[in-house]
Amino acid sequence: MKNALHTASLILLLFLAASAASFAEDTAVDYFNRGNAKFSKGDLDGAMADYTQAIELNPKLSEAYLGRGSVRKNKGELDEAIADYTRAIEINPKYSEVYDNRGVAKKAKGDLVGAIKDYNHAIELNPKLSTAYSNRGAYKDDMGDRDGAIADYNQAIELNPKSCKPYYNRGNTMKAKGDLDKAIDDYNRAIELNPKLGEAYGNRGLAKSAKGDFEGAIADFNQVIEINPKDSTAYTARGLAKQDKGLLDDAIKDYNQAIEINPKDGNAYYDRGNAKQAKGDPDGAIADYNQTIDINPNFAEAYTNRGTAKRNKGDLDAAGADFTQAIKINPELFEAYFNRGVTNKAKGDLDGAIADLHRAIELNPKYSEAYYGLAECDQFKSNWNNALSEYRHASEHSMRRELQDYCHLSIWIIRTRLGDRQAADKELAAHMEKGSNTPTDWASKVAGHLLGTVTEVDLIAAAESPDARKKNGQVCEAWYYVGMKKLFAGDKKSAADDFRKCIATKQEDFTECKFANAELKALGEP
Repeated sequence: MKNALHTASLILLLFLAASAASFAEDTAVDYFNRGNAKFSKGDLDGAMADYTQAIELNPKLSEAYLGRGSVRKNKGELDEAIADYTRAIEINPKYSEVYDNRGVAKKAKGDLVGAIKDYNHAIELNPKLSTAYSNRGAYKDDMGDRDGAIADYNQAIELNPKSCKPYYNRGNTMKAKGDLDKAIDDYNRAIELNPKLGEAYGNRGLAKSAKGDFEGAIADFNQVIEINPKDSTAYTARGLAKQDKGLLDDAIKDYNQAIEINPKDGNAYYDRGNAKQAKGDPDGAIADYNQTIDINPNFAEAYTNRGTAKRNKGDLDAAGADFTQAIKINPELFEAYFNRGVTNKAKGDLDGAIADLHRAIELNPKYSEAYYGLAECDQFKSNWNNALSEYRHASEHSMRRELQDYCHLSIWIIRTRLGDRQAADKELAAHMEKGSNTPTDWASKVAGHLLGTVTEVDLIAAAESPDARKKNGQVCEAWYYVGMKKLFAGDKKSAADDFRKCIATKQEDFTECKFANAELKALGEP
């Protein structure tokens, strides 16, 4: 009897132990499931607590380690996240999703070798795991293997056509490759699948801006702001699109909003400075560039643009110092060399200007403005053949008809000076007649005067404008070209009088004014 009771007691104890173990497992799963629910709602701290409780109740529940690792990854606790993912793998070495997630955490830490190993292993374990292809594609994109990235995104989409992420990622890669139409198609699909994916609207807006569709871009940035009114970068991007449309005041309002949301957003100050510069407010621009530089002392472009604003105020030495600092930070920044070259030219340092402009062209062989500045320097130095070649290069590489026209006016001046008037007339006339772009009205009038179809009186009358700044510039140019035509005709006295009228406009920043001064000196005139 005693043995029978003892046996019954043992059975009861074993049953209770088994029941307790089963209860603990059931409770661990309950905590795990509740953690998942909280995680999906964005309650990271609540999810963390439930996953931790699940692990305490069942230390072998690998899913709970995956969940807690994901929470920690989202909170930026990457080392702790990797530790949780590693523990999940120790419990279940075939758990492909954990390798995929650990790869993301390792990539975020900069462990690119470890990340790609995890992505590859996840795919080996589960060739149908679409997220691993998508994440591996992002890794390849970062490494510059865009074709490989696209192949992985394609595979992810084939496996899961309802996932917005690979469409979004592939759109980013297509945008980086310059295939804007395909990028926009991918962003469209990502947005169809997830209408609240603000990043897709934002990047689609950037692609539209790059295509010149500023209205479409603004509409997309509006969507980003509607989804997240505190997204300062969306205000900055919308401001840039408005600025590209010429809506400078509206753009500045957006930059103001971006700065109010994030006072440490150096890019917003920089872009607002550019808008103020375009409005003719160099002081306001300089103040914004100062803020940009305070936030990011290595922002080379901010030094370059601040230097331009200082040059516009006539402070050439301070401007030159800013361009030099920009070059020190980024020796490959061709705009800084160009602007320092222009500043040196304005200071009369033609050799320094030529050296800087040559360097700008080395860095950007199609930089039309640098060729034009170089041509002006060589024209000042009477290096006629060099100047001719450089004006032609400037015209060839420029997309602006206005610059092309001024290049050919200068080519006419040099070729006529060299005794090749007939060929000069022919080349200028051919340029003014060719191309799909209409010549600027003012350049057409100047060319007409040089070619004999517009009288001096008509040219001077055409220089008039209700815009005082435009009028003064055109009057300056008119008297220079009128004087050059008379000089080539042998009427040196009248030419000198016209050069004096050019100088009297006090447009010291205009090259024509400086050329007129040089011609007077060459004539021995005071």
